[in-house]
Amino acid sequence: MALLIGGRSLRDQLLAQPPAGPVGGSEPGAVRLADVSYTVLGPNEGPDVKVEPSGFGTDYYTYIPASAFVPRGSATTYAYGLTGYIYKTAGPDRFWAPLPFDAGISISVIRLYYCDTSANDATMWLTYYEGETSPTLVDVAQVTTSGTPGCTSTAIFFSPEHVIRHLNPSTFEPRHYVINIDLPVSTGDFRFKAVRVFWRRLISPAPGTATFADVPTTHPFFQHVEALAASGITGGCGGGNFCPDAPLTRGQMAVFLSRALGLHWPY
Repeated sequence: MALLIGGRSLRDQLLAQPPAGPVGGSEPGAVRLADVSYTVLGPNEGPDVKVEPSGFGTDYYTYIPASAFVPRGSATTYAYGLTGYIYKTAGPDRFWAPLPFDAGISISVIRLYYCDTSANDATMWLTYYEGETSPTLVDVAQVTTSGTPGCTSTAIFFSPEHVIRHLNPSTFEPRHYVINIDLPVSTGDFRFKAVRVFWRRLISPAPGTATFADVPTTHPFFQHVEALAASGITGGCGGGNFCPDAPLTRGQMAVFLSRALGLHWPY
């Protein structure tokens, strides 16, 4: 079940907001990704700030603490300030952390938590590197802080949502997603605490041909049945059929759920 706020799911409220915003620029050679649109959100803007994460369902949060970020070069050093905050003490390099998501996950919001009394601006990017030998850099979206707001947050809101792909769909070159953060000063006047990402899982796109004779491509549940088959959750009812209108026994339900959730008895 999706998280509900005021009778509407969080995803519906996020998608109802208008997109805007520039793209690109985390480092020289960045490639502009013109078909990605997003909105910059402030500390009290966007329904994501008031929603608690759920363990199951369609809407999730992943919290990436500052301790998961490391400098991109050995010349940069850092220290901890307050509870869980990191600030730069020397060096020119940015901080980065991998985005630990599977392919097919859809991102709506990336929120940066920070404290700023320096009047210098920091920037956060969602970036991926494509290829192995000479990877191409692609900045998907960015947000830059401003002023001296103290301890607060700002966020990137994607509309439409950005879908994680670990392979280029045309060349099949591998992609590696990271979050880059450029801290403006080498003092505790600017420090960051965490990045929080709102995401959901997507159902696989429907294939061009049917796996089961009784669930053709025109069937209303074709995409969902094909997703079950492709995931190895079901092999149908025999004879090349799925039997979509047949009753489901408790035993069959146990097979579906245990395979779909990856249930494992710890030995």
